[in-house]
Amino acid sequence: MLRYRPLDLVIARVASMDGDDVTLLKAASQVTGTPIEFSTPDTESDAALAARLSCLAGDIRLRLLTPTNDDVLRAAHTAGVTIDDSPPTGVGRLDLMRFLKEQAISQTMHRYGRLIT
Repeated sequence: MLRYRPLDLVIARVASMDGDDVTLLKAASQVTGTPIEFSTPDTESDAALAARLSCLAGDIRLRLLTPTNDDVLRAAHTAGVTIDDSPPTGVGRLDLMRFLKEQAISQTMHRYGRLIT
């Protein structure tokens, strides 16, 4: 059995806030309950984004929808931030999974009943 939990944070690096991608990302964030923060090259430099990533902890994903430099990628790798550079597709079954963490739930059934520990 699988269950899905929202991530702690998604940071979306976009070229501008005027595209359809931003609308899709906001909708996915609202549906899944995962908070989203947007970063554009105009409002936050690559060095500032790298510094911010190095201070983060938890289940965080960086959505790169615009090219960035190696310092940002290195900072994300060091902080354990997952990098996703695939564009939004508009297909909920695919896009919503990028805002969730999947957990496997198992139930142990024994041949002679339930074992008490």
